[in-house]
Amino acid sequence: MTVIAGIDEAGYGPLLGPLTVAAAAFRVQGDPREVDLWEKLSTVLCKRPREAKGRLTIADSKKVYHRSSGIRRLEEGVLAFMMSSGKRPKTFRDLLTVVGAPCMKEGVLEGYPWYRGRDLDLPRQATRPKIIEQADALARAAADAGVEYIGARCTPTPVAELNHMFAQTRNKSLALWTINAHLLWGLWQRFAGEGLDVVLDKHGARTRYTHLLMTAFPDASLKVEAESAEMSRYLLTSGKSWMRMTITSGAEDKSLPAALASMHAKYIREVFMEMFNAFWLERNDQLKTTAGYRQDGKRFMKDIQPLLEQTPHHRSQLIRSL
Repeated sequence: MTVIAGIDEAGYGPLLGPLTVAAAAFRVQGDPREVDLWEKLSTVLCKRPREAKGRLTIADSKKVYHRSSGIRRLEEGVLAFMMSSGKRPKTFRDLLTVVGAPCMKEGVLEGYPWYRGRDLDLPRQATRPKIIEQADALARAAADAGVEYIGARCTPTPVAELNHMFAQTRNKSLALWTINAHLLWGLWQRFAGEGLDVVLDKHGARTRYTHLLMTAFPDASLKVEAESAEMSRYLLTSGKSWMRMTITSGAEDKSLPAALASMHAKYIREVFMEMFNAFWLERNDQLKTTAGYRQDGKRFMKDIQPLLEQTPHHRSQLIRSL
């Protein structure tokens, strides 16, 4: 068997709230480039919400989530996969521990007034019995298809830590790559000995990643398999260990692991924003909540201006510098 994985992010563009990057991984049989998990698990999964008919929708989070209808579909997909592998988090902090979020270490969250001492029960909008039912059906379908869901990892980077990365890199896309490289390194350490195929979503106009990969994996040999505006592909090897990495536009439409990573990243960011909004609503219940994106984030900052003097914080904790 070979491991296939996907990496994607949520919250790259906003003014407020964390940037979250996630990875999801599966063990599969056969050539990983020919495995279609949507087809293999079609009895329990689909790619489009309108075709769900009781199945889970696993797709680009922008297709699964709409702010007007809430996070239910995101939540069902993320928690059903998590529960299918035996993890059953009861709170948001439980979930962050399951996905190995670095912000759970060294009291990072306690440094933020809007996260300090806060937790939220899960699920937020879906129902637990339904998710357990979906998880059981998913586990049976995966076993029948010879597929093993390994799990997900997520790196939510709060604003102050993100601003520190921006100051170090002086480049927003390079900061994102640094987080991606951290997740890639974790995948390499765990699974390259089995053979690993990873798909990442492409950001910006970069087509060549040789230098970045050689810096991240200095002891591995690197072969360039393709480099174009649409897709770049590389093979990293070290002894019997190998990892093929494909960076492509629209990764979430081509790779179910990348789509599931996208959903994890978006779900976790949305729950962080729920906590953030709750903090300010406790101080003024007439406030209109924010998703943190640029224009609305600026509006929200204007709305909370009278409250800022009463809230001890550092500006770098609240507003992104890039």
